[in-house]
Amino acid sequence: MNGKLWVSAIDINATPGTDRSHPAFFLSGQELTSDNLRGFWVLDPCQEAGRACTGGDQCCQGFCRAVGGAYQCVAPPNTCSNDGERCTTASSCCNSGDLCINGFCSLPAPR
Repeated sequence: MNGKLWVSAIDINATPGTDRSHPAFFLSGQELTSDNLRGFWVLDPCQEAGRACTGGDQCCQGFCRAVGGAYQCVAPPNTCSNDGERCTTASSCCNSGDLCINGFCSLPAPR
């Protein structure tokens, strides 16, 4: 088998002295007869306000809220940020257990 890409998750808040890694898994859909040595993760282009969304990371402004029964991208509200919405610090997040990871509110990995 030629070179293939595998992925492994790492706990952000692991207890010091413990193994932070999780078992690796193979990424399906790779070319079987050649090396796959340059993997790229890309997001779809962001959606403007008023477009359908399922999370803030899909929206150019970083916020996805229920509007009239459907979720859509909205301008930054004057409230805290929900899970998956843009933040600058953990205190920007509505959920007191959230961390601000790479600019988005997120629950830490379970231990």
